[in-house]
Amino acid sequence: MEQGGKRGVAVWHRRAGKDDLCLHYAATAAMQKPAMYWHMLPEATQARKAIWEAVNPHTGLLRIDEAFPHAIRSRTRNQEMAITFINGSTWQVVGSDNYNSLIGTPPYGLIFSEFAVADPKAWAYLRPILAENGGWAFFIYTPRGENHGKKLYDASVTREDWFSELLTVEETNVFDEKTLDQEKQELIDEYGETRGIALFNQEYYCSFYEAFDGKVVYPDFSRKLHVADQKLLPFAKEGVKAGREIIRGWDNTGLSPACIVCYINTSGVLYVLKEFCGEDIGIIDFSMEVLRWCEDEFGQAEFRDIGDPGGRIRDSQKKSPAMYMREELGLILEDGIQTFKVRRESVTGRLTRIYKGVAAMQIDIDCAVTIAGFEGGYHFPEIGKTGYYHPEPKKNKFSHIHDALQYLCTIMFTIYNSTENEYNEYRDNYTEGRSKYGGY
Repeated sequence: MEQGGKRGVAVWHRRAGKDDLCLHYAATAAMQKPAMYWHMLPEATQARKAIWEAVNPHTGLLRIDEAFPHAIRSRTRNQEMAITFINGSTWQVVGSDNYNSLIGTPPYGLIFSEFAVADPKAWAYLRPILAENGGWAFFIYTPRGENHGKKLYDASVTREDWFSELLTVEETNVFDEKTLDQEKQELIDEYGETRGIALFNQEYYCSFYEAFDGKVVYPDFSRKLHVADQKLLPFAKEGVKAGREIIRGWDNTGLSPACIVCYINTSGVLYVLKEFCGEDIGIIDFSMEVLRWCEDEFGQAEFRDIGDPGGRIRDSQKKSPAMYMREELGLILEDGIQTFKVRRESVTGRLTRIYKGVAAMQIDIDCAVTIAGFEGGYHFPEIGKTGYYHPEPKKNKFSHIHDALQYLCTIMFTIYNSTENEYNEYRDNYTEGRSKYGGY
């Protein structure tokens, strides 16, 4: 922004200093260009409490006095929450909920604080003013579900002329580990496991998924342990060059197919490289999209495909999705294991296994649906308000990609574990003289 940028989005965790940063930026901007600047909160009453009358607990000073020293002011209007500066600039705290009354005034700089819970029409109505005068707008917030805040952030990431940043507690060091553990546990105690974890991840890890009521399927998942701190694709490409294969898991039923692209290193660590989540798309069109991406990234690598055995159920034309994939694309799928208990345990085995300090499942940060599913989007729904939960997860947008991952894990990992368990059972039974395997 200081180098001439006109649009910015900062999705930061709670208490990271979003408003304070923007107050100080507005002070410097107002001194550099005489104009009108607004700091906007979703509601005018909230604006007065959160900004105009707020005290910095670390210094005991009003936030506006820290950002706008009296030496650069010519007038302060408490009733209107406005400051006029010695160079003629004005800065004011306003509520974006009253945007109709704001139209017609010509601000040059806008700060949309807590934009995720603000009325998005305020920006729609005010943006023509900035388009005409060349002004700037900055959006700061902690996520509140997959609403207009997420859409704005996703769009900002793709726009070269926008500043875009998402910061979690891992990047800022505002909170120590003990405090975070306490906050997480208190939220769980107050809201239940799934919703408590969801709220914790929303406030401190900027998770965009909605806080659901229910029970998490994978309580062993930890963003810190299981989400990689570096891009995984380059690492996997080196493994492919050394002759290792890429494994793809498929949920190939219905019009919401999913595919997850993975790589397993020599230590048995599963690297989740890429997710594909389809919506209202046929399996052939969806599969072609996946295959094109894989060919672009891995060329003529060896691939292994594992899918939903339910995908073999015949449709009215006597063909299953798996048959279509084979006939149209030459894609041969191995059947994963359908039993949910086996599927869940096969994934849990990767989450809980630690090899040389590294969890045996590492997920690329761009696999947002997979991660959000682990954090609670993929969950056991509560039966009414009974405190009891359905035995299988709720079918939603998170379940398809997790089904795909589970099918892959049932073949790549559980079979080997089951073989070992069967052998141990056979050995124990044989020792007692009652082997169930007879002469085996």
